[in-house]
Amino acid sequence: MKAAHSLKGSAGTLGARDLAAMCGGLEECARAGRTAEAAPRLADLHKEFDRVRKALDAERRRGTPGRKTA
Repeated sequence: MKAAHSLKGSAGTLGARDLAAMCGGLEECARAGRTAEAAPRLADLHKEFDRVRKALDAERRRGTPGRKTA
């Protein structure tokens, strides 16, 4: 539950609203003891995390105009 909560905050900070909402749903499942619901939600969360990671990586590679990137 702690990991879902932490990732929810980070996703929200980055503007990844869908990922943040999915983390919130997983957090609620854990809090309510609905572990049977957690597995399919976690699989969906992994897919969304991968989508967000790819988008952030593409943005990083694109860089900021006028700024050198590493």
